[in-house]
Amino acid sequence: DLLGRLGLGRFAAPLKSLGYESLTALHALSPEERRALASEASMAPGHARTLSLYLDGRLQPPPEPAAASSAAEAEEEEEVAWMIPIPAAALRQPSADAGRVTHAAASPFVPRGGSGGGGSG
Repeated sequence: DLLGRLGLGRFAAPLKSLGYESLTALHALSPEERRALASEASMAPGHARTLSLYLDGRLQPPPEPAAASSAAEAEEEEEVAWMIPIPAAALRQPSADAGRVTHAAASPFVPRGGSGGGGSG
């Protein structure tokens, strides 16, 4: 929620118990009423100032974590989308025999058994 993004999440319950259940009610407070509220909610001076700066429009809260994480996930998916897995065997150095078929069964393109394909038939 907004108070959490402002670093004031611990004050949500005290503010609610004092009867402030909406931001509209907080925005309507005068500076004197804000100071009294901060005291009643046991806010440290820095927390009270953060709330006051936000209510005055001089402080913007950070973006919601869900939006930030979905943007990060989308970026990660984009990075991974172009990656193609490469078999480990393809990364090895070719040997001197590379490309030579030493046995007919070694190649799926050479018919096994049967007639045809040369020899003394």
